Amino acid sequence: MERDKQYKKYEHLARYEGLPCKYVYSLVLQNRIDEVIKAVRQELSSADEALEIAKALSNAGHTKEALSVASHGLTLKESKEDLGDWLGSFAEGQGEYALAQKGYIAAFIDDETLKRYKKVLEVTAEQDREEQKNELLTFLRTQKHGYIGHSVEIFAHENLFDGAIALIDDKNSNLYSDALQEFMALALAHKPVWVIKKAHKEAVDVIEAGVAKRYDSAIGWLRLARSAYEANNDLQGWQICLDALRTTYRPKRKLMALLAEAFQEDDLVAQTQKPLRIGF
Repeated sequence: MERDKQYKKYEHLARYEGLPCKYVYSLVLQNRIDEVIKAVRQELSSADEALEIAKALSNAGHTKEALSVASHGLTLKESKEDLGDWLGSFAEGQGEYALAQKGYIAAFIDDETLKRYKKVLEVTAEQDREEQKNELLTFLRTQKHGYIGHSVEIFAHENLFDGAIALIDDKNSNLYSDALQEFMALALAHKPVWVIKKAHKEAVDVIEAGVAKRYDSAIGWLRLARSAYEANNDLQGWQICLDALRTTYRPKRKLMALLAEAFQEDDLVAQTQKPLRIGF
């Protein structure tokens, strides 16, 4: 009885303070489940509120109602990441794969991580999996991207290097340099010419900025370029590139020293390949 009084007091306080989520939660505590379902549709306005109530219902053993509330929450405003992930995992555990797919897709749309991409396909019926995969990839291609790291990772996972490159080359996109280098290391065996051009541009941009303490970064890009030249069976082209850099930036002594240290084996090979001059 005392507990019931406390719950009732909690309900009235939530109403008085204008806290709809707390009000609905008080109904869960009182096991007034039919009223909960009705109030969810009338009172809640965000996905996070729906998630809180769905979890409370789940904890109270009302699995069907928890799934219903979470599914409704996907129609509400604000981010669906947390709700979608929870619904996906909870519904999957209940064998409700259509609902799980719905949840994971909602989370994916808000933040398209490789993990969510895999989960969507994992809970999709085998006969529908290819179509679903194409829909997700089309979504990635048509987004107005800012940061594209997750999308690039997904395309690389599918060995769709052209799709990733299209995103990277879009002027409206951005990608952290370490993520770009990681992708280029994967792509150099498949798209060596693109890697050569991109790595060379990144290196030159660093050099042209004129900050000597960042020249190590330029060397990193040039190592990628060299690997791509090698993958393209064109080490002669790499030597030409290296010689051109030295000619252009000869006054930058720190850079010259770093180039000599990083690519000394290439210099030795170039020296042995020079024709001997015999004087009389």
